[in-house]
Amino acid sequence: MADEAESVPNDEEVWACLTSADLAADLADLASGAGHADGAEAEVQRLLGEAAVISNESDQKIASSLQRLCAEAEQMQFNLASMVAKITPPGPLAPRATAVSAVETTSGWDVQAMPPTLGFRWPSGAQSLEDYEERLAAMPESVAIKRDLQLSLSKLDCRQDEKDINRDTLEVNGLEVKGAEGGYHAAVRAIAEVLDHGRGFGCSAAAQMLLSVLNRTTSGFMAFEEVLKLLEADVVVISPESASARPLELSIVGGMALGRAHTRYAVHRADASGQLLSVDAFVCFRVEGEKLQQLVEQVELKVACNILIYKSPAKSG
Repeated sequence: MADEAESVPNDEEVWACLTSADLAADLADLASGAGHADGAEAEVQRLLGEAAVISNESDQKIASSLQRLCAEAEQMQFNLASMVAKITPPGPLAPRATAVSAVETTSGWDVQAMPPTLGFRWPSGAQSLEDYEERLAAMPESVAIKRDLQLSLSKLDCRQDEKDINRDTLEVNGLEVKGAEGGYHAAVRAIAEVLDHGRGFGCSAAAQMLLSVLNRTTSGFMAFEEVLKLLEADVVVISPESASARPLELSIVGGMALGRAHTRYAVHRADASGQLLSVDAFVCFRVEGEKLQQLVEQVELKVACNILIYKSPAKSG
């Protein structure tokens, strides 16, 4: 008898293990055996509807957490690479030193393994300001979007790159290069010197390509494109806040070149009643030294990158 008592499951344990399918089956049995079929059927539909809403909310909370973790992982890996690059002796494309092993996970990060967004109702689909604000409140705090960059020396636009860098600041392994002071050639030289260190495999061309990907024309366009996909609607106006952009960043360490470019946007109500939110976007990419070698040899190169989008409250004042 004691064994039989132990084999009887606790009611709380049974309910804790119920799935949506179990609930649907139980409610269907209840409806088929009820004396008032119409009323029971209505109750079944109501309960199933509530269960679906709860399940969807739970899925979206999980998806939001995954998006946040992916964004954090990307930022942390770049920050780690940047820190190691600043304290590691020159020769970043040479065989990896012990100090560089800390950043080896950078090359193993699978950008293609980004989690799905599980059908979020993005603000861009809103039909009214009220609908927009509801969707905005439900939107994840950060979103990680995967994209591909197609690199090709034949498509370099050095003239545009020169215009861009003259209005910008670049950091290469912690060394700041102000475009207004040194211009395009100083920026290319700073990248090439870190890439080269005696290897002499055409680092100037590779430096030009990396700078071309980082600049505001390329990275800024990609970021703005994704921001519009998520947030553009008739009830709002989205504008870049160029003065708030951080310097372009490039960290070259452990046989890897990592780039990060930041832009910020303001989302205003179309009726001019105020700003709804601020949006920060980061375009992050990485290229292995061996692939840079291929690029110098006139081979087109596809590079995976992440676009990280963060929403934040509108700035006061």
